[in-house]
Amino acid sequence: QPLPPHLIIKIITPALSPGLNPVKTLWDQLSRQAAPRNSVPHNLNDLKAALLEEWDAKPLQTISLLVNSRRRLCACVIWEVIIFKVFLGSLYNFL
Repeated sequence: QPLPPHLIIKIITPALSPGLNPVKTLWDQLSRQAAPRNSVPHNLNDLKAALLEEWDAKPLQTISLLVNSRRRLCACVIWEVIIFKVFLGSLYNFL
């Protein structure tokens, strides 16, 4: 027996969650690393050069760890949603 519409919960999908997006996290890391530089970028080319320098200094292993951690985090979010829906279904059948 399907759940009635008032028990169906819409969740934000992981693709739309900034905390689960490794690219956003990587940009945050790059901007934090470029911020304490002695020279402030005066134009877009200076900013681009600073970010590229920080990107080149970032080990590939760091990026891999970041992506893999997000994969595990997304799996946890999906499992939580499944468990919650099973709980709601059990609660609905109980009532």
